[in-house]
Amino acid sequence: MSYTLWPFQRQILSEMGESTLILGLPTGLGKTYLAGARLYEESRQRPIRVLFLVPSVHLGVQQTLFAREKLGVDALFISGGFPPEQRERLKV
Repeated sequence: MSYTLWPFQRQILSEMGESTLILGLPTGLGKTYLAGARLYEESRQRPIRVLFLVPSVHLGVQQTLFAREKLGVDALFISGGFPPEQRERLKV
């Protein structure tokens, strides 16, 4: 993982335990970073596959680039509503 969590984000992660967590933080407080940190921890114990379902193409691209750049994983983005030229340019 190539980023650092804020103290409140670390607290949320530490309190998760083995439970499932549905997180409803306001925009900009790092839900993607928290999810990435949790996935990073889980994947260190055993290989995992993750599917992100997002409501927009822009968020899909953001999640894909985040996974590649911050988590160092081979992430793919698939959307039928995204022109092939843009997919090629963004390499998603």
